Amino acid sequence: MKKVIFRLLSLAMIVSLFMTSCKKDDETKELTLSQLSVTMVHDDTLTITANQKVEWASKDEFVAKISSDGKITARHIGETSVTATIDGQQKECKVTVKPVYNTYSEPVLNFDLAKSEIKTKEKRPLVEETDTSLTYSDKTKYLLTYLFSKTTSKFRAVYLYLNDITTSQASQIADFQTERYQPITIDKNTYTYYMINSDKMETATMAVSTSFKTQKLQLNAIIVYEKIPVVN
Repeated sequence: MKKVIFRLLSLAMIVSLFMTSCKKDDETKELTLSQLSVTMVHDDTLTITANQKVEWASKDEFVAKISSDGKITARHIGETSVTATIDGQQKECKVTVKPVYNTYSEPVLNFDLAKSEIKTKEKRPLVEETDTSLTYSDKTKYLLTYLFSKTTSKFRAVYLYLNDITTSQASQIADFQTERYQPITIDKNTYTYYMINSDKMETATMAVSTSFKTQKLQLNAIIVYEKIPVVN
């Protein structure tokens, strides 16, 4: 009789432990975020929260970074997502960084394109074409010249001349580019700006340089986009 009672008690304990375990699993908190989508501008900050202590990560830190306490810093125009992770659970918040400045229209910046492909994509008036160049202009406000490699026939650089701009526009050009690219050198004495499309020179694929010149009482901007090799 004692053996039977002992066995029944043991079975009851096992069942109780099993039910307790199941109850704990059932009560595992579902991970939730305060926001699943945010829109920001360059240098803006915003904090999102989770209902649990999580680890945060950004898929593209060039666009936006996130700190251990959920503070997002918008860095450059684009889209990415930040992810909260805990115990195998993940939730994402989409981050869109939009521009404040649309000071000028950038050229086509795909360096894998050949001349015929640039001609298809570029909508400005074509005024001159050679074997290694395409030039677009409205003959008053801008001159845009694409240069192509003789060996590969691929686009390697583009020069954009903006004529007769105001000092306000010159300041906006620097802000426009900082929203999109990472400054590496800014020489305010000569009004020259050097930027890249990455956080590090080793991974950059494009360099952007901008300088301002005064000619015949007019302020002009010279902006150069140039392909650079990735250093492994």
